[in-house]
Amino acid sequence: MNQVELPEKFAGLFEPHRFKVFYGGRDGAKSWSFADALVHLGARKPLRIVCAREFQNSIEESVHHLLASRIDHYKLPYTVEKYRIYNALGTEFIFKGLSKQDAAAIKSLEGADIVWVEEAQNVSEASWKNLTPTVRKEGSEIWVSFNPDVEDAPTYQRFVVNPPPGALVVKVNFSDNPWRSKALDAEREHMRLTDPVAYDNVWEGNCRSFAEGAFFQKEMQDAAKLSRITMVPHDPAKRVWTFWDLGWGDPASIWFVQPTDTDMFNVIDYWEGSNVTR
Repeated sequence: MNQVELPEKFAGLFEPHRFKVFYGGRDGAKSWSFADALVHLGARKPLRIVCAREFQNSIEESVHHLLASRIDHYKLPYTVEKYRIYNALGTEFIFKGLSKQDAAAIKSLEGADIVWVEEAQNVSEASWKNLTPTVRKEGSEIWVSFNPDVEDAPTYQRFVVNPPPGALVVKVNFSDNPWRSKALDAEREHMRLTDPVAYDNVWEGNCRSFAEGAFFQKEMQDAAKLSRITMVPHDPAKRVWTFWDLGWGDPASIWFVQPTDTDMFNVIDYWEGSNVTR
């Protein structure tokens, strides 16, 4: 069996941790390193490995092709079929979606040894609450890989801002990957010079200050530069106006605004929630 080679920062994949969380920017080798580690672990002992993501409408949207290519690269003794991958030892790779329509199916995977959640920046809080207690086998692990988007995303909050006890949380970027693509050097440098805000997110793996495509992104950035985003007083003697953006799967949002005596408006509060009735 060929020896697996991973960037140094991924050494923790071969240590026992309930949660193994790797996040960061483009070309950090997260997916390749996870795939390499898993196919080698599964070639040494029987493992039931679930490869999951929030939405999976077809096998083409899963990591099936990546795993198959790494198995071929290392010439490992697996059988690759359209919907699963397995070997004579008893290792099996299964591919699942985590969104609400797949919740019942996820509950049947209590015997999983490892669950790899790829592109985890898209996973909802409801999916995490459904998945985490389901993976209950002694010694089972949940592997998480993602490129951060906004700081208040459920995955970022759950594993980076407030990581579970004993979790291995590692930030990896292109600078940590000795085999990073030289073909992307010019693209990376061009973005750094022309769009440093996007570069900070895409390549440095830092959260966006505002969601991509936000209507008032520039205005909010300008307001932040002018120190206009700060704590403002609430005057209980004056009325409060509310502005609603209704949603269900997408967040519902409410802004709380109060006029001042100087023909200005103070935005005094904000609320956001998904899949809630009140």
